[in-house]
Amino acid sequence: IIINEVAWSGTKANPEDEWIELKNISGYTLSLDAVRLTNTTETRDTLLSGTISAQNTTDNTDLYVIERRTDATTA
Repeated sequence: IIINEVAWSGTKANPEDEWIELKNISGYTLSLDAVRLTNTTETRDTLLSGTISAQNTTDNTDLYVIERRTDATTA
């Protein structure tokens, strides 16, 4: 799993429209049940769950998007 994209400064509509996009670059479906994202001071802690499908070059099934606010941030 790699961090594929980070939208850190938000959008013109709202500076809190932020997200991190994780990408599965393997050929296998991966579980996120033991994955934790945190900052160095551990003041932000996000436990993930679910799976990321194996890499697929025809669509984006291998992406996992974590949004700060709502699903309205990304289409």
